[in-house]
Formats: sequence, C-alpha cells, structure tokens
Amino acid sequence: MAKIRMTATLSLRSNFATNHLRAAVRAARGAYDAEQANDTAGHGQWFDDMLMLVPVAVVMAASALESNANEILKDVLDGKVPLTNCQRLLLTDLFNDRSGNALDKAKAGPFARQGTFDKK
Repeated sequence: MAKIRMTATLSLRSNFATNHLRAAVRAARGAYDAEQANDTAGHGQWFDDMLMLVPVAVVMAASALESNANEILKDVLDGKVPLTNCQRLLLTDLFNDRSGNALDKAKAGPFARQGTFDKK
C-alpha cells in the first residue's frame, strides 16, 4: 500500500492596524467622556485623564496608519496584491531611496516644477 503524504501552509495575518485603531477609538471616547462630564469644572483629576488619553488616541491612530501601510506592503511582497508596472516602479524607487526625509522626496517629485513647497 502506498503512503500518502500531504503538506499544508498556513498564513496568518496579524492585522495590528485594527487593534491599534480600536485602542485609539477607546482612548478618544474616554477623553470625550471626561471632557463632557467636567466641561464646567476647573483643572483637576479629569484634566489629568485628558493629558493621558488624548496623546494615547493620537499615537495609537498614527500607529494604526503605520501598521496598515506595513500590512499592505507585506501583501504586495507576498504576491497577494497584483501590481501594475507603474506601481512596481514607484515602489522600487521608494525602496531604493532611503533618505527618510519625506519633504525632500516630495520636492523631487511631481510638484517640484510648480514650486509648491517653496512658498512661505
């Protein structure tokens, strides 16, 4: 009798963006509730809550954006998302240019001819 051998590959997407966004929403709602419950009161415990909850909401929202971008790039690298030639070229340029300064990259981009970033 012949032996049958099978293999399987499991891919798990962590989806941290959703968790970060949920934390941001929870912190934002907590800050809103603290503000609404104490809108006429002077500075006190509720203001300390605001100082804690508002930065958490902002940082977690930014973290959700970053996680979402990383997850999209991971999908692209894994071949789960098809790319056009133009998208592939743009991502290759982004990968090769690791200067880290977004403003310098934007100045060298399509707006450079219009002087958009030079206005004060």
